[in-house]
Amino acid sequence: MAAEIWLMDPAILLISRYAAWRRRKDGIWAVSGRKPELSCIMFGEFRNLLDAQLLTTPEFQDGWLELRNWDGTADKAIAKGVLLEIRKDILREAERGAADKELLAIAADLGRLLAD
Repeated sequence: MAAEIWLMDPAILLISRYAAWRRRKDGIWAVSGRKPELSCIMFGEFRNLLDAQLLTTPEFQDGWLELRNWDGTADKAIAKGVLLEIRKDILREAERGAADKELLAIAADLGRLLAD
């Protein structure tokens, strides 16, 4: 059971909600298997993880394991880095006037998580 603790972490659940929303919005099909990533130096490690792994891979498989510590808990530092990238995405959507109700709910939950 310890191996599944990370799946119940609020940050991981929020990342999963955002990934599902973004897949629907952008027509992304999640396919199993690790994906090639762009340069972490150029684009940032957390941006790469979000775009190259989390959005393109089914939840909690392959690249999603980057969010998990060896003891089965969520890696808080990595999750926070991904959450900050999600916040940037939400702000871009809001600037374009493209934030729907679901994204606004994700944004509200994200604000509460980052405030803790």
